[in-house]
Amino acid sequence: MAAIMHGSICDATSRRTTTAGAAKGVARRLVQVSCLGVRLRRCGLHGSPGIRYGNRHGGMSELLREGFPTTSARGLLAACLLGGTAGWSLTAAGAEAPAIAAAYGLSLPEVGFLTSAFSLTYAAAQVPAGMVVDRLGMRRTGLWGLATVALAYAVASAAPLGALAAACRAIAGIGAALCYVSGAEVARSSGSGATGQGVFGGAAAAAGGAALLGVPLGAHTLGWRSTWVTSAALAVLAVAALLADTSSREPAGKRVQRVVPEPRRSVLRDTELYRLAAVHAVTFGASVVLSNWAALVLHRTWGMSSAFATGTASLILLTTIVSRPLGGILARAWPARVRPWTAGSLVVGGLCVLALAHTGPVALAPLLCITLGIASGLPFAGVFTSAQQRRPDRPAGAIGLINAHANLVIVVGTPLVGAAVAGGRTGVAVVAVAALWVIPLLCLPGSTSSRSRCSEAARAEGTSVTE
Repeated sequence: MAAIMHGSICDATSRRTTTAGAAKGVARRLVQVSCLGVRLRRCGLHGSPGIRYGNRHGGMSELLREGFPTTSARGLLAACLLGGTAGWSLTAAGAEAPAIAAAYGLSLPEVGFLTSAFSLTYAAAQVPAGMVVDRLGMRRTGLWGLATVALAYAVASAAPLGALAAACRAIAGIGAALCYVSGAEVARSSGSGATGQGVFGGAAAAAGGAALLGVPLGAHTLGWRSTWVTSAALAVLAVAALLADTSSREPAGKRVQRVVPEPRRSVLRDTELYRLAAVHAVTFGASVVLSNWAALVLHRTWGMSSAFATGTASLILLTTIVSRPLGGILARAWPARVRPWTAGSLVVGGLCVLALAHTGPVALAPLLCITLGIASGLPFAGVFTSAQQRRPDRPAGAIGLINAHANLVIVVGTPLVGAAVAGGRTGVAVVAVAALWVIPLLCLPGSTSSRSRCSEAARAEGTSVTE
């Protein structure tokens, strides 16, 4: 009897100890998740601060869903190649325009339509591409986009037919949009934060510049096919890098359920995203528009030689290769200062463009173009990271909306400025571009205190992980 009672007491004590231990474990886990949520709200997703523009829900749920705890170099490389595929395709057709014109029997302006065919579908597909990424995932969408680009250019290289090339360029534009938006998501998933977004943006810009050199070099062996073969080869290389990346894969064996207390607005009705889009449309879109005609402006207005004017104008986009990653580093180190230097970049950029409309010392022109390139690149990482953090439910859709506006400015603005310059109204065209730089100041995104949002996000959002 005593033995039985002793056994019962021991079993009861064991059960109480087990229950108490389980309760302590649950409490400890809740404290860890709460601290993680506060830290992410203060520092941004993956510990990388960005611009905080009134995101009602913290990045905790997205972090748990994606499960990217550490920085992935392979992920960042895959993101850069995805963005680079889009950037290379954007300029590849114009890089060897004379060879294409001779092989296809087209004039140089008609070769320009090959770039227009790509740019139109590339701009139009940005928002749908974001929706596809949010629905199917960045990895699957990226592979589909790369496959579309590679196959389109493989078909284009079959025969020198103008209609075939234009159709393939239009299809490649859709694939490139999928690549770019999924690349921004892969960069986020790599855990490198705002710095990674800056590196991704710099790589995309660098690829566009590299195509101007790489395509003519390939033409010595490939001839008119150099544009199509080099573009397809880069897409295949990006496929290999994306397949080797493990950070873009969903965690195996886990199903995550996210509870959102109320329906979120569509990205198309999120006014804060349009404010971010205005900044990117000017700093990127208007810069590309100006860089297309800056050489002619410097040649006519400043009296430069054609070669020197072309080299000077190229500094506008070449400088963003450095300024975009630099902007990401600064956004990660001093998130509270992102909004002031974004406003400063807009003011400085507008002044530089306005200065290009008036004749000055020839030595001043390269300095103005370099300064304009810095002003163009610094806000990039902050804008992209802020959009992703603002919409953790649809981060790719937010990126697609923002990038669509920039490409729309390029598609519409390039021929308009070209027509003004050709009509002898160079000064008016440049002043109009300068005015675009100050428009986002009227609707610059506001900032909110992370401390005031932490308790609200903690009360509003719930997340559960199921094995």
